[in-house]
Amino acid sequence: MPVHIQGLSYYDFIGNISTSHAIRLEDEHRVSFEIAPRFPVCGQWKTDWHQGYNSPTKYHLYTKKDS
Repeated sequence: MPVHIQGLSYYDFIGNISTSHAIRLEDEHRVSFEIAPRFPVCGQWKTDWHQGYNSPTKYHLYTKKDS
């Protein structure tokens, strides 16, 4: 994920993931994000989670100046 994100959020179906770790790596210009489900996931099992973050608009929105 981009290094400038803010408000990282993540949750599973009932609202919490048991193990998580996020660290901002300034020298690599990214955020490292690791999560683990609350129960073991065996072959053919599935687990879902939701994640989101906020990103300042100055990194994505701009005005084009006429030439």
